[in-house]
Amino acid sequence: MTAYWAGGIVGIACLLATIPRTARAQNFDTSTSFCTGVDHTASVALGDLDGDGDLDLIFGNGRHLPETDWVYYNDGKGNFLGRRALGDEPDRTYRVELADIDGDGDLDAVSVGVIGEWGKVLLNDGRGIFSRSRTFGSNAHALRDVKLADLDGDRDLDVVVGNTIFGQNLIYMNDGPGKFRERKLGAEKQLTLAGGVGDIDGDGDKDIITGNRGLPTLAYLNDGAGNFSETRTIGNGKDLTVALGLGDLDGDGDLDVVTGNWDARPQVHINDGKGHFTPFGTIEPASQTYALSLGDLDLDGIVAGRDCHTNKVFYNSTLPKQTK
Repeated sequence: MTAYWAGGIVGIACLLATIPRTARAQNFDTSTSFCTGVDHTASVALGDLDGDGDLDLIFGNGRHLPETDWVYYNDGKGNFLGRRALGDEPDRTYRVELADIDGDGDLDAVSVGVIGEWGKVLLNDGRGIFSRSRTFGSNAHALRDVKLADLDGDRDLDVVVGNTIFGQNLIYMNDGPGKFRERKLGAEKQLTLAGGVGDIDGDGDKDIITGNRGLPTLAYLNDGAGNFSETRTIGNGKDLTVALGLGDLDGDGDLDVVTGNWDARPQVHINDGKGHFTPFGTIEPASQTYALSLGDLDLDGIVAGRDCHTNKVFYNSTLPKQTK
């Protein structure tokens, strides 16, 4: 993949509040700044990392240059008062994902990057302090995205890996401690840069969505046993999709999709509850969205992780401010 260092926004993670059924203007005021504007942020992960009940965040940095990934800790009101390096060395991170890998009740981290970087598993001690545990995959592949979920209903975590130039998208089915069975997902090469996992058709199992560069965004429906044969197209397939987020944006109980595009504004797609998506509209910024993560910092807000610019949190001043 060609490295792009354009002067505009390259990475943005949008934590989107619920989109009202009757659209109205949303106003966001800058509140919190991050770093010093030198990181090439490609990914943001959200979760309660230190067990205090609020959403902390991780910026995955680097892409093509070795940089430090940072953990930021939330005070419960959307203020991030401290940071700590994720891992023991800079790397070229493209995606960070959070899940309880070791079954101890806290969120661990998994990261993937460019050719030359192994996939990494970093275990959480319960206080938001991470130590590298193991590597996975191949450092000969360009691993652009990773997701962890129980795909076959056996209550353990399976792994979905999105590849770009040198490999097919893969699923690693977890068959027990240290045993993973490889399955191929979709066509041989899709140039997948982002993905999502969630129940989009309301049948109780986890489906997979892949955001692809120059190809349509595709939804793969799960048959309940981890087999993905039926596919559906989301959007018009003309955008260079490099980021993707899932969340209930209209408050109807199903998962909607936001796609972040290199050449256009992020696109919102509303789910009818059965896995059929209708375009809803676009959100700012105008172009070059590189990472999306949906969540809630203080009951509303946006986090922006931007390439060579200061990463910031924006709070929604349209909705009444609430306290915890």
